Amino acid sequence: MFLTFGIEAVLVFLVTRIAGSPIAFVVLFSFVFLFWGEIYSLFSATSGDVFGPKNASVDYGMLYTAKGLASVFAGFGAAALAAYVGGSFAMAFYVSAVLCGIASTLSLFVLKPLVRDRIAHEVPLAKEAPMPTKAPEPMKAKGASAAS
Repeated sequence: MFLTFGIEAVLVFLVTRIAGSPIAFVVLFSFVFLFWGEIYSLFSATSGDVFGPKNASVDYGMLYTAKGLASVFAGFGAAALAAYVGGSFAMAFYVSAVLCGIASTLSLFVLKPLVRDRIAHEVPLAKEAPMPTKAPEPMKAKGASAAS
């Protein structure tokens, strides 16, 4: 997540520097959207790592709800910010780049130790669980005789 959000911060900042270049726009936004796709792959795994598998579906549903609400209200927020600073969306991109940078830093210094601590607490529990000593009996097909 550190690399994903870090690269995203740089890419979103570069968006403010490509005014007037349609080729750069297409190329840069291809990478921006590529790195925005991490929400679908990394967030579900991170949710399970941090909160455990017991309520993973509920936790991930809350993440999707937050993402959906953000998709509705972020556009209004960016437009309001652009109107406030004189009609340019550059400030909205600067804010987004800073937030991506903060998320990148937090993933390294907060999330990583949190997940490692959780895993460290789960390993002793796994070692204490009894292992089965006898393999289960194979199922017999219907109509098979006992002699065969």
